Amino acid sequence: LQEESVCWFFLPRRRVIISTHERQLHFFDKVFKKLHESNTMLRVQNDASLMLYALIDAVVDSSFPMLEDMEGIYVDLDNLIRNGQLPSLEHVYTVSSLQPQIKAIRFNQWRLREMLTEL
Repeated sequence: LQEESVCWFFLPRRRVIISTHERQLHFFDKVFKKLHESNTMLRVQNDASLMLYALIDAVVDSSFPMLEDMEGIYVDLDNLIRNGQLPSLEHVYTVSSLQPQIKAIRFNQWRLREMLTEL
């Protein structure tokens, strides 16, 4: 898990969004691709609020693969225990390393929720 900070300045009257981040974030690639296509809503509507929505949606969507990976680890561990097998030391280390990652995702999703509430 690698944490990234993204900051948006939204100026709806001027139809402008300024986005700052430390490095290229690949989960925005789909949004930028849509900007280059001629018949997409982002291009046709020329509305900064749609762009902001698309960027927020990309951030939210980026968390799902991580959560699915974590769920898979827990399901495997649960199956081991239910089948009467003891987890290996590797399983214990893996589970203990997931806890801070889950907390980070939860914290960031909570901050995102608060930001959306303020919009």
